[in-house]
Amino acid sequence: MLEENLRATYPHTKIIRFEANSDKNILKNLESTILIGTDALIPYLNVCNPGLITVIDADADIRIPDYHNVERTLSRLVALRYEAHEHTQCQLIIQTRVPGSDVMRAAKSLQFGAWYTAEKEVRKSLHLPPYSTLIKIILESPTAGALISKLGKELREK
Repeated sequence: MLEENLRATYPHTKIIRFEANSDKNILKNLESTILIGTDALIPYLNVCNPGLITVIDADADIRIPDYHNVERTLSRLVALRYEAHEHTQCQLIIQTRVPGSDVMRAAKSLQFGAWYTAEKEVRKSLHLPPYSTLIKIILESPTAGALISKLGKELREK
């Protein structure tokens, strides 16, 4: 949807989409080009020398229930911030639904101590690692009902 909106808004501008399986050669000679990319683009920003980096819905992953996503989001934003800093003419714009969140504050200020303290408290209150151990159990069966019954029976016996 983003790509279609950009094409409609900028019909005379070259728009390129870059993903993990994209040919790296498309990153050369990108003057007056809008480049849409996934995280796979971050290591190549020095090649394409952008004037503007924009992150759309930067905290989307945080809404997915995986406690690692907070760290991944912060890591990605810090990497983008570093790349933008490396290119002195480059601006970084981050769109977020929660600009005051600990992750966004840490990404902006590069003060990780406050983020770490807050993240530890969240994990402690939710009994997440390092305050507990998580075990991933994967069950497969063509008949889910039979599998659930069998599992329930085995757990009750133990």
